[in-house]
Formats: sequence, structure tokens, C-alpha cells
Amino acid sequence: MTHIDVPIETQQKLDRAISEYFDSEVKFGFLRFGPLCNASESNAFTSARCNITNIKNTKQNKHYYLEFKTLFARGVKLLNRYKLRSPAHNSTAKTEAIQKLETFFKEKDKHQRSLAKVLPDKKEIPEKTISLALAEHLLKKLAPGQDYLLEKKIKTRCPCGKCKYLPKTGNTDIGHEEGWHGSIDIVLSTSFVDQNAAANRGSKKGKKTRYVENVGDSPGKRNVIEVKTSLSKAKYKTMDQAIAQTIAFSFIQEKNTTYFVPNILIDSNKFIVIMYDSRNDILICSQPLYIFNSESESSEESSEEKSEEEEEDEEEEEEEEEEEEEEEEEEEEEENDVDDDDDDDDDDDDDETIEKEAKAKPTRTLNDSSIIILWMVLHYEIFSTNFESIRSDQMKKRYQAHFGERAKPKYDLYKKQLSFLEKSLKTKKKGYFPSLQELKDAISI
Repeated sequence: MTHIDVPIETQQKLDRAISEYFDSEVKFGFLRFGPLCNASESNAFTSARCNITNIKNTKQNKHYYLEFKTLFARGVKLLNRYKLRSPAHNSTAKTEAIQKLETFFKEKDKHQRSLAKVLPDKKEIPEKTISLALAEHLLKKLAPGQDYLLEKKIKTRCPCGKCKYLPKTGNTDIGHEEGWHGSIDIVLSTSFVDQNAAANRGSKKGKKTRYVENVGDSPGKRNVIEVKTSLSKAKYKTMDQAIAQTIAFSFIQEKNTTYFVPNILIDSNKFIVIMYDSRNDILICSQPLYIFNSESESSEESSEEKSEEEEEDEEEEEEEEEEEEEEEEEEEEEENDVDDDDDDDDDDDDDETIEKEAKAKPTRTLNDSSIIILWMVLHYEIFSTNFESIRSDQMKKRYQAHFGERAKPKYDLYKKQLSFLEKSLKTKKKGYFPSLQELKDAISI
């Protein structure tokens, strides 16, 4: 079931990650729309109001929840087969999915360093930078295919210093002008139609931004991601926006799948998975999950992953440093005067010392359990299931979101007319008072 070229070390890394995931406890809560939901009006996602409540058992006053491992049972089964080194199965999609995961863990250290550089801890980072870094070094590496599209025309590369190409950008709007609509920050797909790829290849300096006319041009599988600067500071408006996007995307994907469809709400440190099963009207949301380990976990992981060769190199470097220090002390005793050139040399030495200290410090390490979860969510079409296979029709009414009731009389519009839009829509302005034109056209009583 594995790549022929995958080293044993990579398989062992992945085995440890799978074990860490099996030990984790990830749950989805059930959500329901309230009477103040504005799905029946024309609103951009940023103005969506969902009036969400958590569905509870009223007698016990406790929330209902669904285990991540129950919803993604097919993915869990595949990981178990991988750990046991079971014979390969007949599913090409599953084989490709596990190969994506192997490849990521083979290159994990490289992506980890890039992400740690661009997304330092305890700093507020612009959404544009977060989008670029996560799309390039995490999300597209785990998702089906190798392509992504960003909403805004970003004219810079990922600031990691390793990425050569500018990102593809274009129109990522979905929905309908009479209901919820708007743009998505990142759309992942197996392939996008690149309208000016030839022009970019001809540009040695690579100044031109790669763009796609419309996300709807992509015939492949899709995932949507909403990026925020900080989920910790997020208010109801942020969650309402993400839920509205999830609803719209789920109805669009209903033509291609019968399963729960996800939206990943993410910042530079953590993410939340929101999923909607449009056929059964079930809306669920996970607890916040962390992309990176804590500082103590990062230190432990960094020390565990050091190879014997790295340790030997470090010992040699330490010996060399000690020798250099002894020589410097001897020179200082002999020389009383230091000229300007020597000062410059000292500055260089200081720079080298700072550089070595920076390298010695453990970088932020990715949380293996979260990597597995993101991988399964991004492959939802082959790993997730629909609610019917979890609970009977009689039982599901207890957990339904009541979206159909709140979207009336526009529910049929969501069911039949939502799509990827050819161009961005301008939301109709609504005022508290009637306009002069509205009064001219009004009916006298």
C-alpha cells in the first residue's frame, strides 16, 4: 500500500502520527439555525446571520456530539490497514490519498521550517500571508491534486524564500445573488485552467500573477478554506460567514457527492472543521484544533528526530567553537589595541553566533494528529459518510439544522440554482426607510 521509494524512516514517522491520531479525541457538535437567520435574503457571506444554537438533550441538558472517527470511519480503516502493512486495495483514489500522506511526511521537515519562518508564534500575521503559507506548504500537499486558487490578486510569492512561483488567483465567488453569496479565500482542486500560464513561463522574472478566470472552470474535486487573522478573537460574525459558506458549498457539491461537505476555518495556529450534509440537513462543527505543537512538545520532537549524523555534526561544531574561543582568548591577551577592521570582524563573528543560536533553537513543529485530520477532511469524498449510515431516518430529525425552514421561500434556490459564479456580485443595499423611488411605485391605501 506504500510507495516503493518511501524510506522506512518515513513509514515509521507516519506510523507514529497515526498512533497519535488514534489517541486523540475529536468531536463534532450539532448546530441548528434560529429564527433570526437571514438565508432567505440577498446577503454576502460577510453579512450572513445564522442565529446558531447548539442542539442539546433537554432532559439531561447536555450537547449531542458525533465522533470524528465515526464520521470518517473509512479513513480510519485505511490507516489501520497501513499500520498493519495490509495488501493494497483496488481503490485508486485511496492509494493516491495514502501516497499523498507518505509524501508529506517524507518532506515534513522542509514544510515545517517554511511554516515556522512565515508563521511565527504569538504574532498577528496578515490574512494574505497566512493564505499563501498554508496553501503552499500544508493544504495543497495534503489535498487531492496539487492546485489551489486564491481569492485576491496577490502579487507576491510565499515569503518563505523557497517558493519560485506566484500563486494562481481569480474569482472564487459562489452562491446566488438572491441568497447567500460571496468569495472563498482558498479553493483547492485537482486542476485549474490557467489562463496565462504560457505568459508566465515566458517571463524570466516571474512578475506576472498567475490567475484563473473562474473557479467553476475547474472540473476536479474541490475544497474550500476560509482564512482569518485570529480565531481566538473571532466573533459570531466570523462563524456566521463560515457556516453560510459551508451551506452554499454543500448544495453546490450535492450534485457530485452524497456525503458531508466541509469548510475549514483556519488561522496561523489553529483550525475548525464545519460540515453540512445538505440531503439530510445536518450541520456539525468541531472544537478548535491546533496546527502546531506547544513549545515543550516541539522541543521534545526536535530532539527525538535528530539523527546520529546530526548529533555528530553538532559535537564537531562544538569542539571547533571551543578551539576558536581558546584561540581568540590567546589573541586578546597578546593584543591590546584593536583597529576598525578588527571591529568589523567581531561584528561578523557576532552575526555568526546569533545565526548558530537561532539554528540551535527548536522550531515550531506540526501537530501530527492535526495533519491526519486535515488530510482526511480534504479527502472527504472518499473518507466521510452521510448521516443516513450513522443514524436512522427516524432518529435524524433530532439532529437536523432546520435550514429549509429558515431559507423559505428561497430553499429551492439553494437546492437547484447555487453555483460557482462567473463574476463577483454586488449585494443589494437595504435601508431602514423606503427610498423616493419605492414610494413613487407604492400602492395607495
